[in-house]
Amino acid sequence: MPPVNRLVYSNVTAARSNPVGLMNIVEVMYRRRLFEPDGMLFDDTHLSVGPFFDLNPSAAALGGTVRFKPLAILQLSASHAWVGYFGTFGLLQSFDTANIDYSDTQRDRNTDAGLNYATTGHTTKLEGLLQAKVGPIAVRSSFLASHYAQQTKGQPYWFDTGLDVLAASSGWVLKNDADLLWVSDMGLIAGTRWTWTNPLLETDTHADQSTHRVGPVALYTFFDRPGAQFNAPTIALMAQWYVRHPYRTGQDVHAALPYIAGALIFKGDLLPW
Repeated sequence: MPPVNRLVYSNVTAARSNPVGLMNIVEVMYRRRLFEPDGMLFDDTHLSVGPFFDLNPSAAALGGTVRFKPLAILQLSASHAWVGYFGTFGLLQSFDTANIDYSDTQRDRNTDAGLNYATTGHTTKLEGLLQAKVGPIAVRSSFLASHYAQQTKGQPYWFDTGLDVLAASSGWVLKNDADLLWVSDMGLIAGTRWTWTNPLLETDTHADQSTHRVGPVALYTFFDRPGAQFNAPTIALMAQWYVRHPYRTGQDVHAALPYIAGALIFKGDLLPW
């Protein structure tokens, strides 16, 4: 039985290609248990609040998160962060119109021309996770709505390298990950993930800017010892092929080239029990 009050942390170090990215996110949360565990539906229910720090070679973010998990199958989160862009690795680039070429090739040209710059902004995120498991089969749907308020020299659009879309400097981007997974008893989880991303742009864009990609995902957890200070070290690997993208289905990047991501994840209780 976990204690009612806990101080927990998590760390995610991840790298990806197509597009290239690298990040490390550290989160520290005060967690209060909501209900006594009574069957699977009320397992690990809690309310959590705390800060997080996100660092990568082109930007850093500092913010806070509130997370509410009333049921084992449902989790809701809200976060807000200040973001600083260093002006490195081609970031940040902004534009006067959505009818522009923001392919990898063109953004590299923009970088060579010195069109990227250092700036700051704010990001607000609303997240929802719905999940269920029957026997070894699990399904998950993870929804994300990100609202940006970026300082972009008065230009209304910018390229969001994190979500790989053209986004409004003051506006929303929606994303959903849908997983179908097989969960083993030996720490291995394997399955497939479909990712949909849709920036909510003004009407001056000439085409739908949403993207779709799908492919296999696998995770392996070496051990899980609840209450430990270092717990659940996990390696995650994913490869997805673009079904829809303005520039990654043959227009700029060959459609056979997948999105590839890998991560090392671990967590624990700062006050072991």
